Amino acid sequence: MHAQETSIAQGACARCKTKLEPNLLSRQEFDSLAHEFLNRVLETTDVFMNTTPEELARYKQFMAGRTFDVVVDGLNVAYFGQGGKPSVRLLQQTVDGFTSGGSRVLVIGRKHMRRWPGFQQVLDRKSVV
Repeated sequence: MHAQETSIAQGACARCKTKLEPNLLSRQEFDSLAHEFLNRVLETTDVFMNTTPEELARYKQFMAGRTFDVVVDGLNVAYFGQGGKPSVRLLQQTVDGFTSGGSRVLVIGRKHMRRWPGFQQVLDRKSVV
């Protein structure tokens, strides 16, 4: 068995041309899935080692009624391949890549990131929350 990189174009695999079946969920199924995800993944005791119930409640309130094209994990992007030192420049380039195409971007991070030199400029970009 082996694997090869491919892409999906117009619902079909670019290599084998197999058509992928759409996975359509009703609004009720989606809401149920979202509820179960929050209950089983986000609201476990593990996440509260770094996230308080109050912080999660503020996040849920913030997200209510908002939509984004892209969600960026700010900490992981900033630390990617940096040897333990964050790169706001790398985060900026990532965000710019998405916003230049018109995408609305949500950057998720921790409060301490606000103290990083240059981080506010990342958030000041149009279409970034």
